[in-house]
Amino acid sequence: LKIVNKSTLTKGFVDLVNWSSKYGNGTADSLELMLNTFDSFQVKLIVSSNFSCMDSVEKQVRVFDKPKANFSVADVCDGVSLNLIDSSEIRDGTIVRYQWKFGDGTNSGVINPTHTYGAEGIYFVEQKVISNFGCQDSVSIPVEVFPLLQSDISVDDHCFGFNQRFSSTTTGTGILDQLHWNLGNSDSQSLASFDYMYSNTGKYTIELETKTTDGCITKKSRELEVFPLPNFKSIFSKNPCSDEKVSFETTVDISTGTVASVDWIFKDNTSLSGFAVNRDFSLPTKSGTIIFGKTTISLSGNTGKETLLASVMVIPLF
Repeated sequence: LKIVNKSTLTKGFVDLVNWSSKYGNGTADSLELMLNTFDSFQVKLIVSSNFSCMDSVEKQVRVFDKPKANFSVADVCDGVSLNLIDSSEIRDGTIVRYQWKFGDGTNSGVINPTHTYGAEGIYFVEQKVISNFGCQDSVSIPVEVFPLLQSDISVDDHCFGFNQRFSSTTTGTGILDQLHWNLGNSDSQSLASFDYMYSNTGKYTIELETKTTDGCITKKSRELEVFPLPNFKSIFSKNPCSDEKVSFETTVDISTGTVASVDWIFKDNTSLSGFAVNRDFSLPTKSGTIIFGKTTISLSGNTGKETLLASVMVIPLF
């Protein structure tokens, strides 16, 4: 605290100066006092001219308390709002203004602000508080914004009764700590890749949750459909002689999707395509020879196939 002598004379000059206060005295033109607390006290000034004329004045001096800036904050994950809680103190007077700088070029003037950073990294948050007497204080605290992991799910819609490959990919600068799959039913997995077969048809919402070593969690989901299998049967007219053709025909009952193709594959490595085909059995055979065949139906938009085996007895000519 510095108190300056402002005494004036119309003639002559100030020859002697005498200061007195509870915190110290002095004889210089100004009085400098070191105070460690706020207070209100009297300061007396006596001045004497070169003509030994004297005068005095006594005034009340008030020293206001300086506020103590402080706040609490926790590190956050990228994309999560930062919550700043003011804990500044003042013993005399009130704090009337708050000034925040978030270290990314943005600021705020509220008591307890929130802020979301646009990128990971370390930022220095500065708080300045100002009292109703104009006294101020500031403090700066570093905050770290942890990186997230970006995850993706790889799995195809498929037909019932088939194992399907589930796999995950993660990208980003975060370090993977935990991985959890929710398969849309009561089952779950914690592997990055695995094979799985659903026990029922239908639509399932799959969710993949990843957690970094900093505790940052990201979730990725997609819908998966397990299609029901088609119901179909193969029809042929009779057990043929070896010089005859046989007509094969199939009917299909399907609740989801459409039939994309029908293939007839015979054990002699010949094949035909279509809902109805004619097969020529004019091949050298022995009496009682049985040729096995199968029909395969592919569903449009699905990766699975349904197969039905059928047998044909070829009767050779005599």
